[in-house]
Amino acid sequence: MEAKLLRTFVFTSSLILTATTTFSAECTVEQLSDINTESASIAQALIEEQFLGGKNITQEVLGCDFNTDSQEFSADIKIRWNGVLMSWNNYELTGRMNFSNSDGEVRFTAVSANDKVQELRFWGNVANRGIELARN
Repeated sequence: MEAKLLRTFVFTSSLILTATTTFSAECTVEQLSDINTESASIAQALIEEQFLGGKNITQEVLGCDFNTDSQEFSADIKIRWNGVLMSWNNYELTGRMNFSNSDGEVRFTAVSANDKVQELRFWGNVANRGIELARN
């Protein structure tokens, strides 16, 4: 396991510069397996919640590391799926998933999406706006 040493500097109120050390290490094989299992169910829920579902939802863990200070796992994830109604549409979303050990919270931040995801978001927003207008 290769550990990366990050160095950050913090100014104290007396303006003395002190250095603090944060260790970030790549995930072990066991941790990577756990992240892979956990991210599969999270990817499924994410696609169902944000995109109203999909078929053949798969995810791939591209990389994973553990921060000793924050006690968080971070993983780069690629999610792929096909459309529910138009199954020939292939969607791909890449992002960073953060798993907090302290409160069990999982956060996903999208980094990139293919054109089909952008179209899906656009038409989803149009449909939602139409529903809002119809209610008023």
